[in-house]
Amino acid sequence: VNAALIHSHAALSPMEIDFRIRKPDDEIRWVRTLAVPARTSGNDVVWNGHLFDITDIRSTEQALRETTQRLEDAQGVARFGYWTCELATGEVTWSRQVYRLLDRDPALGPPNLAEVIDLPLEGPQPMANAFELAQATGESQSFEASTRLSDGEVVTLDVIVLPVADAEGNVTGMRGTMQDITARKALEERLSLAKDAADATNRAK
Repeated sequence: VNAALIHSHAALSPMEIDFRIRKPDDEIRWVRTLAVPARTSGNDVVWNGHLFDITDIRSTEQALRETTQRLEDAQGVARFGYWTCELATGEVTWSRQVYRLLDRDPALGPPNLAEVIDLPLEGPQPMANAFELAQATGESQSFEASTRLSDGEVVTLDVIVLPVADAEGNVTGMRGTMQDITARKALEERLSLAKDAADATNRAK
């Protein structure tokens, strides 16, 4: 608060500060002040402004942060993230978990659509087909694809594609989810091998 006052005083610039107060009943409330300084004829500086009780706003913001953190924690456990794509521009956005899944530095930002389509080791066709079908039918699509991380590890992803339409029903973008199912696929493979071995043993009896 003092630093903001000093700056506002020196520059005669508007001041906006959030701070806490303790009421006579010991309840803590958040207050926001908006004030504009003016210099008087005596060369003093006075502020004209308003005080607002923003306790409810602060509580809502905190609840939103906590909900967001719980969602990110759940996505981390499930190895699950979400993405969006604008078809006209090719602009792609990733949730933080997608960066983790694909071992990409968030500071680099997401790749463009052309680069994303080339991520699957199977080639661009699975993703291109899903996008084309979603755009043509207006219905969700899904596919599995493998990709190689920067350390050489190959992971298998389950990708869901949902079309995004404007008010006139024209598909303008895509959104969806991406989940690392490498462990699940490995387990399915082991179970399949175990079943095959059991069947072979039974046939040999």
